[in-house]
Formats: sequence, C-alpha cells, structure tokens
Amino acid sequence: MTPWLDLVEAATGVSALSNCGGWPRVFANGELSANGLIADHARALEIQAALPLACQGEHHAICDVWAVFTE
Repeated sequence: MTPWLDLVEAATGVSALSNCGGWPRVFANGELSANGLIADHARALEIQAALPLACQGEHHAICDVWAVFTE
C-alpha cells in the first residue's frame, strides 16, 4: 500500500498543504490530490525543506511529514 503524504504544522497539527491557503512559491496546488495530499515522498520532503526558507517567519511553514494510508 502506497501512502499519501501530508505536511502537518508542528505547532497546531493542521495540514499546511490544504489549510493554509496555498504556498505558490513552494509548490503548485495542482500537485495535490483531490484530498489535498502529496503522492511522492521525495517531493513531500522537498516541500518540507523549502517552506521555512521561502516563507521565513511564517509559523505555518514549520511542518512534519505524515504518511496517510488508505485502502
């Protein structure tokens, strides 16, 4: 089973991918699934690393990568 991936804001536990209004300098909303998740682990890690650099001072940009498994 391949997981879908979310970036979850460390401070609040909400999805930084779907609940923060988008990050056009870091990724295109078209990269997200219909459920607001990323399909590729390497890409999720790239986004995780890029968010704090591109959005300095934005606490929503500090995220953990979570795997979401579905059947």
